[in-house]
Amino acid sequence: MRRFSKKLTYFSLACMTFTGILFSANLRVVAEELENGSEEYFQVDISSEMQESHISYQAHVQNIGWQADVNEGETAGTTGKNLPMEAFKITNLSLGELSGGIEYQAHVQDIGWQKMVSQGQVAGTEGRAKAIEALRIRLTGEVAEKFNVYYRVHSTEFGWLGWVSNGQPAGTSGHAYAAQAIEIMILSKDSGDVPETGQEGYICRQNKGDIFYQAHVQNIGWMPQVCDGAVGGTTGQNKNMEAVSIRLSDSSRGYGDIIGNIAYQVYVGDGWKAEVQGGETAGTTGKNIPIQGIRIRLTEQMEEKYDIYYRVHSAEYGWLGWAKNGEKAGVMGFSCPAQALEIKLFTKDSLDKPEQTERSSISEDNLGAIVYKAHVEDIGWQQPVADGKTAGTVGKNRHLEAITIKLSELMQDSEIYGGVKYQVHVENLGWTEEVRDGAVAGTVGRNLQIEAIRISLTGNAEQKYDVYYRVHSSNYGWLGWAKNGQNAGTSGVALGVEAVEIKIFEKNSPNSPEQTARSFLGEELIGKITYQAHVENEGWQQEVANGEMAGTVGKAESIQALKIRVDSGDGSLTDLYAGGVEYSLHVQDIGWMSWVSNGEMTGTVNQNRRSEAVKIRLTGELQKYADIYYRAHVSEYGWLGWACNGQPAGSTKCAYKLQALEIRIVPKYKSAPGSTKGYYTEKKKRIYQNPSQYYQISTSISLTGGGYTLSYGYEGVKVMQVIRRLGLGSGIGMGGAFYGESVQNAVSNFQRNVGLNPTGNVDLLTWLRLGFNEIQWEQWGAYVSPLKVAEDSGRSEHIEAMISTAYSYLGTAYVIGASGPPGTGIDCSGLVMQGLYAAGLDISPINPVRHAMPGYEYESRNMWASSKFKHVSYNERQRGDLIFYQNSSGVVIHVAIYLGNDMVIEAWPNEVVVWPIRNASRSNIKGVVRPFV
Repeated sequence: MRRFSKKLTYFSLACMTFTGILFSANLRVVAEELENGSEEYFQVDISSEMQESHISYQAHVQNIGWQADVNEGETAGTTGKNLPMEAFKITNLSLGELSGGIEYQAHVQDIGWQKMVSQGQVAGTEGRAKAIEALRIRLTGEVAEKFNVYYRVHSTEFGWLGWVSNGQPAGTSGHAYAAQAIEIMILSKDSGDVPETGQEGYICRQNKGDIFYQAHVQNIGWMPQVCDGAVGGTTGQNKNMEAVSIRLSDSSRGYGDIIGNIAYQVYVGDGWKAEVQGGETAGTTGKNIPIQGIRIRLTEQMEEKYDIYYRVHSAEYGWLGWAKNGEKAGVMGFSCPAQALEIKLFTKDSLDKPEQTERSSISEDNLGAIVYKAHVEDIGWQQPVADGKTAGTVGKNRHLEAITIKLSELMQDSEIYGGVKYQVHVENLGWTEEVRDGAVAGTVGRNLQIEAIRISLTGNAEQKYDVYYRVHSSNYGWLGWAKNGQNAGTSGVALGVEAVEIKIFEKNSPNSPEQTARSFLGEELIGKITYQAHVENEGWQQEVANGEMAGTVGKAESIQALKIRVDSGDGSLTDLYAGGVEYSLHVQDIGWMSWVSNGEMTGTVNQNRRSEAVKIRLTGELQKYADIYYRAHVSEYGWLGWACNGQPAGSTKCAYKLQALEIRIVPKYKSAPGSTKGYYTEKKKRIYQNPSQYYQISTSISLTGGGYTLSYGYEGVKVMQVIRRLGLGSGIGMGGAFYGESVQNAVSNFQRNVGLNPTGNVDLLTWLRLGFNEIQWEQWGAYVSPLKVAEDSGRSEHIEAMISTAYSYLGTAYVIGASGPPGTGIDCSGLVMQGLYAAGLDISPINPVRHAMPGYEYESRNMWASSKFKHVSYNERQRGDLIFYQNSSGVVIHVAIYLGNDMVIEAWPNEVVVWPIRNASRSNIKGVVRPFV
């Protein structure tokens, strides 16, 4: 919504031009006059494809009942009819896959504030003739972290009140004025286009409330006055409170019969400020200095009759617990701003007072027994936490770089003294020097992650207490609890610590964490792997270990049998990882043999059978914390890539020998010992292949993306079919299959006639209505000729596969931008693509999908310019080469396939033909390219 000065009525603006861009929008203009009549306004609701509705809602109106759903920013209810809104509900919230939702409540005539309800539930009443007077709406969970909800109420007598957000009250109380309509919007927190919030959104009658307060907020200024427990300030907007003003109502003081006032003071960066009294400003304005905490008390007879409760919403901690009667509320000393405030007044004998079960204030003095603070990658120093709270982040892939730890004053008394010492294992540095009592461990500004930590107590605190700690490690999550100097984290795997939790317990406390899971994961805990091969003509070789080669290279001898074992621990937390190894050989005439383990033999001995492939996997705890990598040396291929964790390594179906093997165990998530590509094959080695600098012959070729929507500028088979179906021509020849204005207009008329949105573009639904099917939709846009070569095909066979495929198109119509199946339509570069596909060459991004797009009509130019084709002289031309033609300016305009004897096969308007390399139609040759070198 945007507000402008001038009153207008409904109109439609067809098009607007900004900085050369022409676009259309429908504008609905709603006239609105404010109560004072001094200025006229209208609001413009811009509806376009670029906007997205996040929310739907509906109102229950007196004498009407439930109205239809409306969408984001639209009016639910009525204006100008004097009909109260009795209930409302939010019917849909669409914000992707974020967790969380929306809550809302209504302030109802003669009832007051009802309980919060959630999406789909009714707020207000039905059939009781009771009007809603005010309401609140707020987001929850991840939704609240990324979005703001804005809403406003049209109230009797006042008309449209101002926009409020995120749980603030909207409407009136104490006036008996009904809410008649509501508008709601959801906007992302980084949106710069938010409603104006200067106008008062909630009006609370002074003689109906007990206490009134007003917050001065960063970048907003003084916000509307609220009362009796309503939110003063903001939540979810990351805006700090800078000042407050608080006063008592006349009714709370018996209209002057009770002596007393309200006194309050705020905590800012340099401490508590002087106390002020009713209606005065506490804090600062215009200096960008946030409030961190507050104390509020009553004086004289007010103190005797009432208790005053209040709580603070902190930037880091959210809503803290309730304080009362001068107690501290907020977070002091951590540069943690207060963002919102709630205040309530109760008589001494009231039974409705809030429970004080949570801390209302936080400082290092009362934060906990052990206080710690983390420096996090890309964030810096976080606020301190204590006693098992998480320092760092979880799920954000940010690592700890430094940490400070200290015991608080709560741990010190006349009999207990001491401190804490700690050190960290840092990326590229190892274990750093031990530090104590709040000193920095780790690094700042060097982008080096902490990988492990150990913590101990000192003094006689060490005799009385145990310190427990655990880390959240990248990829593993929370590891087990360590204590009293044990290692927590990882080493040798380059995994950073993302978060840490620390707790202190008295010795032998039954509440101490159980140490049932490993707190530390290290390369040294893996153990040793050894293996032994039985080799053709040699017998059993000596055992080798940890990456050494078993078998032979260069002797044409096969591994026939294999034994593998792992020396591992018994599973205790201080021993090696428990577990073993299982393995299987694929043997000639047998296939995959049954899995064996830990030193048993797989394969055959004295049967003259070759092994061809191997599979190896870890078991037990080893499988959880380590990966096993292995690679095979295979006849014809040589060393293949590294396989891991049970993958087959080697070859089958080729009759090739497994000649040698290397095996390594590494910590999980550590990089492989080398390339993991091509560790297994069922294909015989290709006899012919282009040199590596040119396009490579593939075993299979597929293409996706043929289901594109047709719009202005497209060409190709699909465009030709649409032109024919609409009776606009044949689509054959130069320019015959161009999707121009005439095609757009004809498509729009067709869409109108069949009840579709007349966009002028052919999407799948329009395509189907035209009588085509989904197979044609995809295949005619992304056709690939079937492969006609195999691994044992030579160069000449690849050339003949290309030429024979081109011959299958003889007589196929010339269609610009086309590369469809034989008989549908093709142009010169499309014919070359299909011939190359049949011969195993994929020259993407030059392909049929792109060829049909605007601007890619002349793919022949891109073929000529490609460095992955070998260019040869015209005098060296051979059968299977590509002949390129140019215009008088030297620009490539055409390509043909050379057959030899100065004959070519090509797509030339208006069909595929075989004729001389030069003729009257085109003879200006640019050059020659050899696809098969």
